[in-house]
Amino acid sequence: MRAALIACAVLACVAPAIAQSPKDVHLEKLRITPASPKPGEIVTATLRVRNGGATPAHVRLDMVLMAECSDLVGTLDQTHKQIPGGQRFIWQVTFPAPKVPRWALSVRAELWPAGGEIQDLGRIDRRVGPGPFNKKCIAG
Repeated sequence: MRAALIACAVLACVAPAIAQSPKDVHLEKLRITPASPKPGEIVTATLRVRNGGATPAHVRLDMVLMAECSDLVGTLDQTHKQIPGGQRFIWQVTFPAPKVPRWALSVRAELWPAGGEIQDLGRIDRRVGPGPFNKKCIAG
């Protein structure tokens, strides 16, 4: 028993602290380059995620493309990332611009705390294309 306690003291037998609050993790910015791509042109979407907490945060991100007034909806990419406390993660996804005049990217984020309940961090959207969007087709 004493040997187990000494080993535990030496090895720090304590589970690492994981950020539990969605208030600590922020979707900062979703940028599309080029800003006004032509259909079929290669596009890079860049998302910045900040962990403002003091402990690591395990985050799941899903990037979805939606064409205006169409059934064209698809997941472009998904990732899970452990973001250290006080640091940023930059996620880049490259894809061809859809062959429609107007479309949108949407990124949804979730916090996956160790041993806890998955928490929604919200979403960030970016619309691409000329003119106003038809609000009946793409909400947000």
